[in-house]
Amino acid sequence: MKYLRNYLLKLQNLKMPENQLDRFFLIWRSFAEEAFAHPLYFYQIFYKEYDMSFNDAVQQYYAIYPEELENLSEDLLPMLTETNLYKRDLEVLSACVEAGFIKEIDLEPMNDMIIMIFQGFLQRVKDDQNRTVESNVNLFLDYLRRIFDAHLIKKVRCDLGEAKKKKIFL
Repeated sequence: MKYLRNYLLKLQNLKMPENQLDRFFLIWRSFAEEAFAHPLYFYQIFYKEYDMSFNDAVQQYYAIYPEELENLSEDLLPMLTETNLYKRDLEVLSACVEAGFIKEIDLEPMNDMIIMIFQGFLQRVKDDQNRTVESNVNLFLDYLRRIFDAHLIKKVRCDLGEAKKKKIFL
């Protein structure tokens, strides 16, 4: 739970944007930074099978240490306490549907693409650590932007979390 804790601390220290698309990219940037810095650990958490249900372990952990979830936005809690990566992303991506950025019909296909791309990146980072964490995170976020470019239903200006350059999605 140590590296997930680092991710939680990072989220606690961020000012979450009101714009759901900005939130989506900021959450993924934070998650990818931790995952790509510790790829073996994150791969084992989300893609290996265990004797004890990881979901049970997470629930027990937060029952013992509820302070770990303090100072987090209430709307992030369902995502953070979910152990299935597909469902975790669906929680955050659904908010983009509710905010009118993407169509509901595109929700599951986009989620599939995002999770497959993340798994591919995590596998590549785990097997070949020649690239920096930052370059992997930026490339991963670029792929996410391309998915959104193809599916956004309204023009928006998105700061993409910590990205320095603003980009307009069409």
